[in-house]
Amino acid sequence: MSNIFTYLLLVAVLGLSFAQGAAVNREEQRQRQQKSEEIRKYMNLSASPCHDFYEFVCGNFNRYNPTEIQVDIFSMLEKEYERKQLNALTRESPGDTEMEKSVRNFYKSCLSIDMNVLREKLKNIVAEFGKMPALEGDKWREQDFDWLRTVADIAHKYDVKLILNYEMSAEGLNGRRLKLGLENLHESLAATIIRTKHGFSEQMIIASKLKSYLGLSEPNAQRVAKEISDFKQSLSAACPADVASKSTTLNKIQRKYLPDIDIRRYLSVAMGSNPAAQLKIDDYLANCQQNIANVLRRTSRRTLANYVFYYLLKPFMMLHVPSQQQELCKIETATHFASEMDFMAYRKEVSQQMENDLKTFWITIKTTFQNILQSPRLSWIRNNTRRTALEKLRAMKLEFGQYERNMFAEKYRQLKLYRNDYIQNMKAILAYKAQQARSRLSDANQSTNLVEREGSPFTSRPKNTVIFPVSSLQPHYLWSGSSPNAMKFGTLGFLASHELIHGFDDKGIFYDNRGQFKRWWDNYSFLDLYSRMDCFSEQYKKYNYLGDSQSENIADNGGLRLAYKAYNKWYGDKLRFHQDVGEETLPNLNYNNKQLFFIAYGQMFCSNTNSDLNSLDTSAFGHVPHKYRVNGPLSNLEEFSREFNCPRGSAMNPTKKCVMY
Repeated sequence: MSNIFTYLLLVAVLGLSFAQGAAVNREEQRQRQQKSEEIRKYMNLSASPCHDFYEFVCGNFNRYNPTEIQVDIFSMLEKEYERKQLNALTRESPGDTEMEKSVRNFYKSCLSIDMNVLREKLKNIVAEFGKMPALEGDKWREQDFDWLRTVADIAHKYDVKLILNYEMSAEGLNGRRLKLGLENLHESLAATIIRTKHGFSEQMIIASKLKSYLGLSEPNAQRVAKEISDFKQSLSAACPADVASKSTTLNKIQRKYLPDIDIRRYLSVAMGSNPAAQLKIDDYLANCQQNIANVLRRTSRRTLANYVFYYLLKPFMMLHVPSQQQELCKIETATHFASEMDFMAYRKEVSQQMENDLKTFWITIKTTFQNILQSPRLSWIRNNTRRTALEKLRAMKLEFGQYERNMFAEKYRQLKLYRNDYIQNMKAILAYKAQQARSRLSDANQSTNLVEREGSPFTSRPKNTVIFPVSSLQPHYLWSGSSPNAMKFGTLGFLASHELIHGFDDKGIFYDNRGQFKRWWDNYSFLDLYSRMDCFSEQYKKYNYLGDSQSENIADNGGLRLAYKAYNKWYGDKLRFHQDVGEETLPNLNYNNKQLFFIAYGQMFCSNTNSDLNSLDTSAFGHVPHKYRVNGPLSNLEEFSREFNCPRGSAMNPTKKCVMY
């Protein structure tokens, strides 16, 4: 009887395993079919891949993806990631850390804002530094207001930089250098587009906030808002954002700026200590010092005070729209706790298989680039420089935007946040940031140890590291477990390769294998590199694009070539060792695996961009428009033309091709 029971149990277990395996296989096939349909949906099959590959792979993208500003795969990733962040904020679990509880407390305090209480607390913040004319009326005494001391006190306590701005950075192993300039007077491009589309001027927004948050009457709010807005415009016009800096010392700058601005006094108060007389300074005010002095002289103290106190309060003026408060508070929480929210989303959402794939790709990509560096094709790089390049490549690391639990422990021993006091929480956050900023002033090499918040992968040249943020590690966009590796190399593989090439582009060549700023290229190789860069400059000028995106163009071209060679290496190794390569094509899609690599690459850049954005100077984005990120690199790649049978001399197979790596 026991033998029969064992037999029946074995049959049942095997049957269950088979059924589960079949179910998994069916699910993978369903996902592959779905991906195939999505690819076909976006393609314009009436376009020629040899004339305009972007139109061929993305011609129907706009039909399915309407936009207000810009929609592409990276904005889709960000939107999905924001949804997951909201889930992390609203769903508690028994294993939550103190950090997670504190972040949720901040989010809940934002949801429970009482506007009547908020107004009084904002007035109390003003009282920490003086009195605001707009609130005091005729009782305000201008002789009591010292704008320099006030903005320095605010910078010291809350790290809110007004009128003047400074930042300390490391120079070499032990040196320090200070950047001095105006406060950041420019709103984001997206904010400008949305504001102008809805017919709002900056003055209107300031007036609205003065009424809502400080209780000013309509006429008073309009008058004060105009004065604030006019002063901001005058200050911005006095010193353009792209002005060049001059290298100097504190002693020299002090003599130059007196009596208009006492730089030493400002820095001493803001930094909480007396800076060294010989402190090296990059002075971004040098070429517009007189303009700034003239603006400050002709502006009344009353206007200066209203400007300073309004922008002091601005970080505390949380937008209050009950119907949208959940979304607004999620954005506000992400502004202050980007790394923490990445951690919260990472441990609940990121696929381990995706990480493993990317690690495998990274090894293949590095090995492939090593072979390229050692090949006769790169003999224009002299031997000593090649050896140093190989050392840098070997030291280059891949990191994910993930965080260990203990990373936040010290921070949340100092930072206490409460679920019912938004203003107190904001004061604590800004005071903590100010304390951290002062710590970095005494040790410019000090790191926050947290990954900078980015939506797409990026390179840290000083760390010689490629970093993939958590938002880019979501399944079904750049990666799917059921997709062919041809597609994964065309998306994730390209992004990793693109960032690796940044380590060897026109900026990366000034950082060595330890991330130290150092020129390690010999003169002959350096000149050859720049002659190849000239080829790319001429190519992208033909697209009527004159922006400064040389580094990105080099990384796009070198990254695509590297990713394709890495895929071929992976594929060839599998065949050579008689290993299963899986299904490297998709059902009902009549393209081979290599063509699929290029299609995946092209569709990664499908984009629908608002016409207002298209009309702007796209150099502000660092990249050329998406169409040329596809067509430019592909037209330089012989292998692409071969796979799609593009005749020599066609748009996608020009006779002259630009190649660096």
